[in-house]
Amino acid sequence: MLQNLKSLSSLTKVLVLAIVALMAVSCSKDDNPVAPKDDGHPFTGSYISNYRWGGASGLWRGSAYLEISKKGEVTYGGTLIKKPVFTESTLVWTIADGNKQNASMKFAPHHDSDFYWRDKGGGVDDENFTGSIQNPGEGPLDFRALIVD
Repeated sequence: MLQNLKSLSSLTKVLVLAIVALMAVSCSKDDNPVAPKDDGHPFTGSYISNYRWGGASGLWRGSAYLEISKKGEVTYGGTLIKKPVFTESTLVWTIADGNKQNASMKFAPHHDSDFYWRDKGGGVDDENFTGSIQNPGEGPLDFRALIVD
């Protein structure tokens, strides 16, 4: 092999040595060839939700569990949501897609808002959603959901 190396140009020798060095480093025993862990969907969890009418002075009422699986499947009150739409920080579903209600909410790892969390001291430090939910033939209601697991 050394005889073959002598006949190569200087640039080619440098490239060959660089490739050999790269192969040696990338195949070392110190490397961890395991792919990074996929924790699933970023909103994954079980949330207890509430709704209210009457704006900031209204009373929050018990609603239903909002569940988001690692695959991004959504159930609300035990019903599988059809065609939920996720963006970087929002979740939306609609009656037009065959669901029982329209919903639009924003996800946050914590949230300070007297409007949504006045009864909790003006904020929460757990993962949550805030937004609105609307049943057919009704106006939108304030909506919130706080993670329970």
